[in-house]
Amino acid sequence: MSNAREEYKKALIGEASPYGNARNYKRKSLMKIGILLHIFADTTAHQMFSGFKSDVNNVKLIKVINNHTGMDETSKYRGNIVKSLEKLKSYFVGIHPVGHMMIAHIPDYTHLTFTMEYTDAKDRVDQYVCNNTDKFIDRSKQILNYLLSCRELDMISDSGWNSCSAKLQDCFLTDISKCSDTKEMVRILIPKWSSTGERYYYSSEEIKKGFVLQSIVFENTEDDISAALEEVPEELRPLSSTHASDDFYLFNVCAEEVLIDLYGAKPRS
Repeated sequence: MSNAREEYKKALIGEASPYGNARNYKRKSLMKIGILLHIFADTTAHQMFSGFKSDVNNVKLIKVINNHTGMDETSKYRGNIVKSLEKLKSYFVGIHPVGHMMIAHIPDYTHLTFTMEYTDAKDRVDQYVCNNTDKFIDRSKQILNYLLSCRELDMISDSGWNSCSAKLQDCFLTDISKCSDTKEMVRILIPKWSSTGERYYYSSEEIKKGFVLQSIVFENTEDDISAALEEVPEELRPLSSTHASDDFYLFNVCAEEVLIDLYGAKPRS
């Protein structure tokens, strides 16, 4: 993450780069910071799990507590797990445990504490307890200090963090588990996060539209195009019939750089 921070600092002072003007350099460095912070957040939620097919992911849910109400919601989330796995089975033939799929989105929900049973590398059965609220608040401090360092500002003081963490806790205790989609989650979270004095907004549609420059003129008929697009996953359809924007290419450069930093010059080989 230090490389992305140094890039951002250079972009702020208008240093020349291979990515065109200062605006593009700044956007590129911000994209890379965003990608890395997303990885950091996901890694936080995915502790005790592997991103590969592995028996370590074959866990069993023991208990779930709602940190806001203090209520035991184990039965509710066991039901959610069953629904999630049934949905996956409708898409895939044979499910292999990857990541935290065996307990669905429980590690992602910031208002929960969960207990799970797992088997370690020595085939010993043990239990793992995780308070998601506390964990994400702790990671938030690390993220905030990193962002402050990008702008060469002092780390947040203890008193400042005490005030900030109390506001974060109120936000993280928001239950979004019943939301049907991301848009509903955002509608619920906007007023919560706005109450902290910060801005919060997210739109996957706007991100996708930002990757689009203009429509391609097809020789095919409109019906042929519609039929072809039915074979394309919905989230990719905006890109399947358009020219990509500079942001699209900048984002892909950033993503590739992250892979190269992790795995070397040929990360996909």
